Amino acid sequence: MTTSLLLIAAVGVPFALLLACIVPAIRERMPPLLALVPIPALAAALFADDTPLVLGNARFALSFALDEPGRMLLLVAAVQWIAAGGNAAMGLRGAAHARGQVVCWQMALTGCVGVFLAADLVGFYFLLAVLSVGASGLVLQGGTAEAPRASAVYLGLALIAEAFLLAGLVMLAMVTPDGSLLIRDAAAAIPASPWRDLTLVLLIVGLGMKAGLVPLHIWMPLAYGAAPIPAAAVMSGAVVKASALALIRFLPLDVALPDFGLPLAAIGLFGAFYGVVIGITQSRPKIVLAYSSVSQMGFLVAVIGMGLAAGDAGAARVASFYAAHHLLVKGALFLVAGVIATTGRRRL
Repeated sequence: MTTSLLLIAAVGVPFALLLACIVPAIRERMPPLLALVPIPALAAALFADDTPLVLGNARFALSFALDEPGRMLLLVAAVQWIAAGGNAAMGLRGAAHARGQVVCWQMALTGCVGVFLAADLVGFYFLLAVLSVGASGLVLQGGTAEAPRASAVYLGLALIAEAFLLAGLVMLAMVTPDGSLLIRDAAAAIPASPWRDLTLVLLIVGLGMKAGLVPLHIWMPLAYGAAPIPAAAVMSGAVVKASALALIRFLPLDVALPDFGLPLAAIGLFGAFYGVVIGITQSRPKIVLAYSSVSQMGFLVAVIGMGLAAGDAGAARVASFYAAHHLLVKGALFLVAGVIATTGRRRL
């Protein structure tokens, strides 16, 4: 019962506040709450066990659960959302765009926490779409001349990625035994699927695009450069790690598939070096950090690819730990860039 309540609160609290934004009076008073809303997710990561939560009936149900990669990433993501929420609350005091950013913030937070907890195909896809719409709205709230274009590019590529992903999920659902829609059952069914190769290509392209894998990374410097600092912090950390976690969960890492793992590792390593080479030529701090994220996500995908090539299920833990580290470091660097931009170099 305790685990069920923790999981419900983790997703339900930001979703309830998102619905509450319909009331203008509540929406205007919400900025001070931004740092408090992720606390239930933090509590779930710390105290919930691996007992699944099922909402619905035998005909249709949504499942939520915490596995080891999900717990690790939810823990650090909640910490980052709390820190960025406090930063955002200070920046939104008296701001004209505060109401719009609050709505997008709650939508992105709901989707992000939901993706970390989703244990079935339907819930995962729905919450990933919620996350994409909320994140594109956060980019739009940047208020700069480049923000509308950056938001449109982000949302457009997200929709294309989700189209690839949806096709892959449908093919997974067709071969999962007993009609199960659980992610773990779907991943286990991939090696024996008659459409194994096509399914893996669709999943890798869709999730790789959302993870910023080169050459599908073009949205990343645009979005991070245009978004407000707190939004860029969570997008570079928690938001993009949702796609990395999906790769870890969907790819059958316990089965050696070198025909897919080695090319994925090679593409990831190319992106790791490409991000560095391009990043050192930039002058704007947020763009430098964006290309740093391109590099680090490439390295993370390379780890996953090598695990897939070798059939090493332990790669899931290694990749999750590296993703958690990058989530905290990159989020902190974006917040530091915001402090410097606000206070000036002489008042550090």
